[in-house]
Amino acid sequence: MRQDPSAGFSIPIYFIFVILGAGTLWMYNSLVSFPSFFNVLYPERSLSFVIPALLQYPMLVFTALLLFFGHRVSVRVRVAVAFTLSVAGGLLIPIAALGAHPESPGSSSAGALTMTLVAVVIIGLSNSILITSIFGYAAAFPQIYMQAVMNGQGVAVCKQ
Repeated sequence: MRQDPSAGFSIPIYFIFVILGAGTLWMYNSLVSFPSFFNVLYPERSLSFVIPALLQYPMLVFTALLLFFGHRVSVRVRVAVAFTLSVAGGLLIPIAALGAHPESPGSSSAGALTMTLVAVVIIGLSNSILITSIFGYAAAFPQIYMQAVMNGQGVAVCKQ
């Protein structure tokens, strides 16, 4: 017998899952769609391939770790920590940009680049936690809420 996909459907919960789905790709899309920003900020380096790699490798490793140890921490804590780390990593990038600006006192392009790359790794780790947690949480609900998460990711892609 097939379960009715609309069983237990709630419009507010649906839209919460849409927002959570959009939140999973927000920082990732922001980083990979701004190569010109990084090219202006660090003209001596080409970061077009470095940034996506620094996002994906930590995500791959941390997702594997979460398969074995993720059940030890509640979903609420994982999502809160992931969003906090994502925002912190996102805020480090403009702070690093201030340090890389040639007219700012005591500017260091190498130090700013290091801070930017560390922020990208932090964002990659937080995306790993966030994506696995939200998809795992949505799987406990009727199928339509997984669709809401995927719709949210589609909305996040459309923001470009």
